[in-house]
Amino acid sequence: MSTMEIIHMSVRKGYRVNGVTFDWHEYLGSTIVNRHIEKERGYRNISLRNWAAITKFCDMDEVTRETFRVY
Repeated sequence: MSTMEIIHMSVRKGYRVNGVTFDWHEYLGSTIVNRHIEKERGYRNISLRNWAAITKFCDMDEVTRETFRVY
């Protein structure tokens, strides 16, 4: 009997725009992160100011986005 192991590898792209830190995935979109503990924030605690920063990020081209990358 043969066994097959599945390895999952993910590259995390983190950005900070106007003080809002978030992970970005091209297909799934954004995940807002608490930058002090680097854990995902609950969507109930996210203000419109944070969503405005992500909207601003979405309107940028790829080169400009990379200037805001933190990890």
